[in-house]
Amino acid sequence: MAGGIAVICGHDTPRQDNIMGYRPCVGMVSGRIFFRGPHQGFSEEDAKLASLDNDEWKWLKDNMAMFLRTTGRTELYAVLTADLAAW
Repeated sequence: MAGGIAVICGHDTPRQDNIMGYRPCVGMVSGRIFFRGPHQGFSEEDAKLASLDNDEWKWLKDNMAMFLRTTGRTELYAVLTADLAAW
């Protein structure tokens, strides 16, 4: 992936202890991954972990609403946007 944005919602997944899976970010050049839930690490030479600022949180909530409308899952909006600290 060159640039771009990935969003991992971490809802109703069998990977409760490692939402990102094995070797996340491999092959990604630039870009961002927003994820919700626990992870078991990543290549710190290739990526860095950062907290969301207010603008990023607003972007995520706005686009989450659009995505959930498009996929017919609007009932998940309150769950996925309830806690900034979960992301």
